[in-house]
Amino acid sequence: MQYATIDKCLKAGLIKQNQMNGLNMTQIAKPNARSFDGWMRLPISKHLVRQYTINDPAYDLWSALKYYSEVEEVGLHLIQTKGLQPQQLQQEIFDYFRAFIRQANSYYESAKLLHYRSSSLLYYYSFLNLVKAYLLLEDPQWIMGRTGHAVTHGLTYRPSTTNTDFLLEAVRVNEGIFPKFYEAQTNRPLSATETVTLNIKEMLGYPSDISSEYQLTGYGNFKIFSPLVAVVTDQSQNLAWTIIAIPAIADLDNFFNLQPKFLHTYQEIEINKQMLAQIFNKDVPELNYNFRFFQDITPIPLINNRTVPLAQLRQKIVDTLNPYIGTHYYNDNADFDLAFPYQDPVTSIWLPITEGLSIYVTMFYLSSLVRYRPNYLETLLNHKPAWLIENFVTNTPQVFLRIMVSKITGKEIIHLRR
Repeated sequence: MQYATIDKCLKAGLIKQNQMNGLNMTQIAKPNARSFDGWMRLPISKHLVRQYTINDPAYDLWSALKYYSEVEEVGLHLIQTKGLQPQQLQQEIFDYFRAFIRQANSYYESAKLLHYRSSSLLYYYSFLNLVKAYLLLEDPQWIMGRTGHAVTHGLTYRPSTTNTDFLLEAVRVNEGIFPKFYEAQTNRPLSATETVTLNIKEMLGYPSDISSEYQLTGYGNFKIFSPLVAVVTDQSQNLAWTIIAIPAIADLDNFFNLQPKFLHTYQEIEINKQMLAQIFNKDVPELNYNFRFFQDITPIPLINNRTVPLAQLRQKIVDTLNPYIGTHYYNDNADFDLAFPYQDPVTSIWLPITEGLSIYVTMFYLSSLVRYRPNYLETLLNHKPAWLIENFVTNTPQVFLRIMVSKITGKEIIHLRR
């Protein structure tokens, strides 16, 4: 039996390009995987650091930040490695950096002592200072207020609203910190004329630590899924390529329609699951029912007929899945994260959202309720959203802290208990 890839079907006229929208990939016959004689796993992160600890991971994360903020020599070296100019401003940049980290730590430690009803306010200010420290290393003149642009929150919530339906609660993006942070994370600028509305119920679908709670409340499917990757080789042909196992979520074909470059670079395949069970450390039934498998359409030659081009294969995955690909910060066998984009309910525009961005937005929203609508917050805490909000405020601050430590230091840290 001869199998047809999507590209072949397109060229043969069996599928028209405008029919790709809504196409169910499982309806197309899949080719068999190429034969290979060697393999290794391929985490997408290039700077992954696994650290063993007997402490609360948050303690070690703050300790890592303080190494840069409290040891002046180390902090100045970090600033110099960023290439920040002019040189005479580096001491001033360091002073700002130290102040932001100290403020962030103070708010974070204070928030831990409060009831979750109120702690979101202090957690948000901790997040704000962490983001300022991060953006300072990207654009110090802007953060130090020397570009004529207001260094404000960049998010607004209308405290005068009379809405009582939690499913409709939202914040809006305006000029300030958030759109700058958003662009730094997604490489997609939000223009000053672009009205962006971020629905809170949808934002709660991204934080990994509350994924089970989110689905149990009936608010929808979790928005982040975690693929597995292996590099395989055919030594007889001096070729290497990747096999990617992607969770078979219900919306996966819709995701591919929004990211067509992936299906022009990788093809879905049939493959021996017994062989993959060893590679991916998964049971055969789980691989059969919970994953779909893809390989490079075009393999890459080995370097000097012996060295696997890991960097090239890794970058190929990143390039085809940006801006939806992210680091997987957990020691649980996954190799990277993919985040389903968010659709603005007002403009219907699809926007990339990361776990860190969603946590930041949601904490801003909850802090706004603490400040401006405490009566509505108390009403929420007597109904279904209460359980989700409690788990969010309790569990996500450490997740956000881990993300920001990685962004600031350039080291993507996974903590393992001894």
